[in-house]
Amino acid sequence: MLKFRTIASLFTALVTIFALSNVYAVTYRVTDLGNLGGSNYPPLGTHATALNNRGEVVGYSYTGSALHGFYWSAKTGIKDMGALTPGFSLASGINNAGIAVGHSTLNGNERAFRWTLRDGMQPLVTLGSFSQANSISNSGLIVGRSETADGEDHMALWKRRGAPRDLGGLPDPNTPFAAVNAMSVNSAGKVVGFRGEQGFLWRAGSGFHDLGSLGSGRTYATDINELGVVVGSSAGAAFIWTKKFGIRSLGRLNGQDTVANALNNRGQVVGFGWRAGSFIWSEDTGMRDLNSLLEDPSAWYIQFANDINDKGQIAAMGLSPSGAEHALLLTPVRK
Repeated sequence: MLKFRTIASLFTALVTIFALSNVYAVTYRVTDLGNLGGSNYPPLGTHATALNNRGEVVGYSYTGSALHGFYWSAKTGIKDMGALTPGFSLASGINNAGIAVGHSTLNGNERAFRWTLRDGMQPLVTLGSFSQANSISNSGLIVGRSETADGEDHMALWKRRGAPRDLGGLPDPNTPFAAVNAMSVNSAGKVVGFRGEQGFLWRAGSGFHDLGSLGSGRTYATDINELGVVVGSSAGAAFIWTKKFGIRSLGRLNGQDTVANALNNRGQVVGFGWRAGSFIWSEDTGMRDLNSLLEDPSAWYIQFANDINDKGQIAAMGLSPSGAEHALLLTPVRK
């Protein structure tokens, strides 16, 4: 029996080593998504902000006269989303059905929109004048923020049609950091974001849940996956939150203030460090510098890793050797 257990333990160890070697053997192939005809140089570069499991990417790019939201797929290449009325637009989210959201100028104001390849850009109903859509779930729920008729900044939850649900504004009007935003929503309707210095998880029926903090300083929740796992930034470090374990630090990239921007349903997290590049994190590998994992590290510097899908593809903004800002799609390749 002892011999059997020893052999079994050795086999388990070898399997674990093999699995970890496969995890660490991943590199990333970079695809430049192009631009909308204008400059790629700051502050008018091209940024990829989100992607879905089909590898469709959205973001924004300078056309030569204004910033416009874009849609990209391997089939269509980069496409200009246009604007609700002449001016700018910015795409910030896309779901697996290819429905994108963002905000655009509309008769002198900024208005949240919903966009599809077939129907184009359509404004969402607002609580007042200004509105901004940040994310859309696979069930079609949209979250963001909207100015009310009284001029207050409130968080908003849109369903497929009609007026948004008002999720409220600051819990304390005297808070030193007077900002609110609903950043992400999953298919079950769980919403994350921040109210003042508090990161939150909201759901219908139970309201707001404070996600806690890693120390003194603000907490921002940036994304939630279908399993209800949340990521963001707290007290200068990236964090992950689960219902079972609460808030937990993922660390700081190269010692700098770090933000976790997004996670997929496999538990992989991406984000960036201020003036420190971008990272990918998993339970198996911990935090790893994305720039050390590129097939050709001399071609690009990944400044912002903004989203990751369930295939491990990453939507990012990277700098060329000349300093131009490009929207990039990073695809994992096993050695």
